[in-house]
Amino acid sequence: MLFSILVPVFNVEKYLSQCIESILNQTEQDFELILVDDGSNDSSGQVCDSYQKLYPVRIRVIHQENKGLLLARRAAIKEAKGDYCVFVDSDDYLRLDALEIIKQIIDETKSDLILYNCIDFTDKGKQRERNPVFAGKQIFCEENKYKIYEKIIEGDSLNNLFLKVVKKDLLDKDTDYSRVAFVSNGEDLLQTLPIVTNAKKIVYIDTPLYFYRQNVSSMTRTFNPKWFESVSFVFKQLANYTKKWNMYDEEKLKRRYIQIIIQAIKQMGYPSCNIRSIILKNYLEVLAHDEYFIEAYDHVKLRNINLTWRIMLRLLRQRNILLIQLITAIRRFITRIKRIKLN
Repeated sequence: MLFSILVPVFNVEKYLSQCIESILNQTEQDFELILVDDGSNDSSGQVCDSYQKLYPVRIRVIHQENKGLLLARRAAIKEAKGDYCVFVDSDDYLRLDALEIIKQIIDETKSDLILYNCIDFTDKGKQRERNPVFAGKQIFCEENKYKIYEKIIEGDSLNNLFLKVVKKDLLDKDTDYSRVAFVSNGEDLLQTLPIVTNAKKIVYIDTPLYFYRQNVSSMTRTFNPKWFESVSFVFKQLANYTKKWNMYDEEKLKRRYIQIIIQAIKQMGYPSCNIRSIILKNYLEVLAHDEYFIEAYDHVKLRNINLTWRIMLRLLRQRNILLIQLITAIRRFITRIKRIKLN
């Protein structure tokens, strides 16, 4: 069997059929479909079972208690029988010839990791193709794989697992990820790091084969007190990998960490943030006492950061928690008033 298509499922009854149908109707049919119902409390689990009854040879369903996206994917990986694993999120869908195009690339290049582009879309019908990471079709082997590493170090353009087809041998399927089950943000990068490190040949194509649903209530627009714990942990794993790649750049990594701190504070100003003051205070205390932040702030020049955030970072370094809380509360209030006026 060539492909195992792995779909973690959690409370997506509205979109799940579109996702499954896009897989079942692929022009290339050499695949199995593994659906992992991660403790859904809507009808998603029943939808999975109904499709499994219709396609008992093609589809396998795993039901488990809610463990989060990371461990749902790991459960699917453990059961995969195909030579390559394809990752699809349950509220997204594949272009109907996606597997056919990927198979052609595998046949031509014998690559063990294929990366491709995608189209972002909304429920209102808006679509936008993402800017390609590289132009056209490019092959990366040992002598030029540093270009892949550079993109990972610089930002998140190559993080997503749903934009990768991975040879099963590259997946550390026997590794126990339960110890990092707390990682609810950055889990794709966490799993990508060993994959790209071990890949002998990587192919990137700028063709969009995947449709990614943009959800207005996504994690990027809400405050999550556990966000920083996850992202800072994954960042530190990235820092360790840069040493393995002989690409460790202390200055660049510290600058990126400063941006993580800024994003952590910025979330507190979102209008949807209704967290109790004591929780926000404790959250800021964690940021202020973070050793990597202290090291980065004390040794990185902040000229390229705008004045507002330079002030906020200085307040955090001085551990002026109450003033930061006051400023973010004012930001929330102003944003809410603007929204009311627009409506």
